[in-house]
Amino acid sequence: MPLLAWTWHPLELRDGCDAVLAAAFDRKHHDLSGALPMSVGQMHKAWIEQCDAAERIKLRYGLKAAFDYLVVEKLLNLARAAADHPEFVQELPQFIAKVRLLFTPEEMRTEIARVEREMHESNTAVADDDDLIQEDPIAVARQVDRFATIKDLLTARELGIS
Repeated sequence: MPLLAWTWHPLELRDGCDAVLAAAFDRKHHDLSGALPMSVGQMHKAWIEQCDAAERIKLRYGLKAAFDYLVVEKLLNLARAAADHPEFVQELPQFIAKVRLLFTPEEMRTEIARVEREMHESNTAVADDDDLIQEDPIAVARQVDRFATIKDLLTARELGIS
């Protein structure tokens, strides 16, 4: 399974983002074949660079673009990778702590509510769609659960990490 953006989310992840910067970063840090993309050390360096990029995206393109890039795409991709590669789990608390510093609690609540609405609308549209190719309901449920966990960690009063 490739470690790329969620399939439920439309290509608008790149709307408002510097597509050249994002595409270059993705080529640098991801193996599109679906193989393990990098070592834990490389992953640590990558999420730090992703946080730095999100700060620039927020200034240049706004909150939605930065949140989608960092949380909806990058943080959730790491969470998905950690489910298959336990060695990545150790990176999640530090990454989440950094994300919590980049967005105010109000910004996070607003953006999380928007993403949840989009997920619900997308999942409802898929359920109502008569297309032959539909997302696997188990995969959709995992995505929703993963986002709920990330939401809880981003909005908790304290993380309890050292």
